Amino acid sequence: EDMKITLTNPPLPSMERLPQSAEWMDEDRSSLSLHKNDVNQALKTLIEAGAVIGGVTQRRMTLEELFVSLVSGDERGEQG
Repeated sequence: EDMKITLTNPPLPSMERLPQSAEWMDEDRSSLSLHKNDVNQALKTLIEAGAVIGGVTQRRMTLEELFVSLVSGDERGEQG
């Protein structure tokens, strides 16, 4: 399950310090997608880098991801 961390003042921490599952969702680095087990580590790293956290929410699938999961029979989109 993926989570989304939204930042109100994006810092520039090196990706090496963030969990391996972390990916920036946009060019301005205001949203980060990562696995739910990595949220605490990511929050610690971001706060230490001076980030202000705007929110932590469950990440929703994009329409493209949903389509691919349906076509490939992925468990998240598999129809029963």
